[in-house]
Amino acid sequence: MVMGFENKAVQNSGLTFILESDSRKKELAVKVVENIHKPLDKWAVAAILESMGLRDTDVRAEFGTDSIFHLAEEIYDICQRDEEIVDMLNKRERAREEVENPVKGFFKYYSRGLSFMFPFLGQIILLGLFRYSLWAYIEFTEAEATIVALGTILSFIMSGGFVQAASRDSLYYLKAKEYRLAKKSYLQMFRFQLLAVVSVALALLLLNLLFPFFKMKMIVTSLLYFILLSELWFALTILYLIKHYLAVVLVTMIGILPVWAVMNFTKLGMFNAHFAGLIFANILSWVYALLWFRRKIRGQQHKNPVKLPHRSIVAYVSSPYFIYGMMYFTFLFVDRIVSWSTVETNVPAMLIWFRTPYELGMDWALLSLLITIALLEFTIERFSSTLIPIQDNLRIFELGNFIEIYKRFYRRQFVLLIIMGMASVAVTYYGVLYLKRFDYITEVKDFFSNKVTFMSFYVASGGYFFMAIGLLNGLFFLTLSRLHFAIKAIGISIFVNLITGILLSRWFGYEFGVFGLLAGGVTYALVSSKYANNFFRQLDYYYYSAY
Repeated sequence: MVMGFENKAVQNSGLTFILESDSRKKELAVKVVENIHKPLDKWAVAAILESMGLRDTDVRAEFGTDSIFHLAEEIYDICQRDEEIVDMLNKRERAREEVENPVKGFFKYYSRGLSFMFPFLGQIILLGLFRYSLWAYIEFTEAEATIVALGTILSFIMSGGFVQAASRDSLYYLKAKEYRLAKKSYLQMFRFQLLAVVSVALALLLLNLLFPFFKMKMIVTSLLYFILLSELWFALTILYLIKHYLAVVLVTMIGILPVWAVMNFTKLGMFNAHFAGLIFANILSWVYALLWFRRKIRGQQHKNPVKLPHRSIVAYVSSPYFIYGMMYFTFLFVDRIVSWSTVETNVPAMLIWFRTPYELGMDWALLSLLITIALLEFTIERFSSTLIPIQDNLRIFELGNFIEIYKRFYRRQFVLLIIMGMASVAVTYYGVLYLKRFDYITEVKDFFSNKVTFMSFYVASGGYFFMAIGLLNGLFFLTLSRLHFAIKAIGISIFVNLITGILLSRWFGYEFGVFGLLAGGVTYALVSSKYANNFFRQLDYYYYSAY
């Protein structure tokens, strides 16, 4: 019996060694591919293995093979037949083709950039079909719209920082195919985000108790929108990171089902219907993401348990991304807060009051921004994908050529963005204006009957156009970890936006607050372009010291 157990133990240990050896061979094959792309033959693999410092004695002890050349033969075979490695090689080949064929890359990545519009367009379609969407309702009074708008704006500002920080950390692990770490990182950031959102909601509730700016029912409803929308934006982010764009659209569209059920089979009202729909959409997002992680992690059982860096390190590294994310959405919405807080005799004496004509014009103009910034997906992908190939094809004495190549690249992208921005404004304007022929519909007639809507559109379109230039510059800073340029530029722009909007809205009327967005957008474009000029003059240094 004892001998039987000993033999069993020897067999198990031998099997364990074989399994571990196979997993290490695959990891070694991945390293070979990362070094020389697709190996020409086993001799090329052997050369790389030797350059890694491996000797015959090492491979016998660690991999159970007779020599470097026998191991190289096995590694070469893995590179030829392993599905994951073959897929990696195919992706690299496609990326190389896109570098050589920018037109093909443009259509691929511009269409991906447009995917951020799809949930927005989906909600518009739902509004047309049902008169309500996952968080909007055509028949809201201005008081009710104020409740929803405050919660929505606060959710974007509060979650923007966490979304940016989570995207930075989790995307890093996703690209490295470290799915356990990606999941842990995202869940860790989710706990931080949830705690922050709930804390802010409780603080605002307490503040309203001490200083009753709003009726208690109004502030509670608004804060519920704030919490549920904040969690939805954060939950949808992971679907964007894993590039399941269709899932984002489906989640936000299917989320309408509880809203429809509550509105048709109960008398709970639209607020409760929205809460049911948002909870359902949140659950769908998390279930989808967790199932995706479970499937990916299941294929990595051979990997050892891993740990995230200490929370203090994560906080230090992620804090610039968090700050930039919050500032981005603050810039986007500050003009609305300024305009809606303007005191006028024809509206109730409240701290904030939703102005429907103004918001319609802003949303109209926002379409042009979404069409324009879709280009940034192509720009940054091409920038990232060409850095290594161009660097490899230049000698050390051709540093000036490297910088000059990317100066020209930046100028081309700048001009392309201007053309795209002007075209998107024209398409948006005439596209929406086409709906004027349906003015027998009350909502359409009201939309085109107010001059404030047109004024907001014209000025906001200009503001968003210049904002897109700032975002173009900011993406280069983010790519090479130079967040201080982006933060400084957008910080100055928020200040200009706020001061200009306050002065003009108080002197001439609430609708003039939109000029704050225009002034801030121009400032953002000018300041960020100044930093970008310096950035590309010293691109070699920023590239070298990025990570």
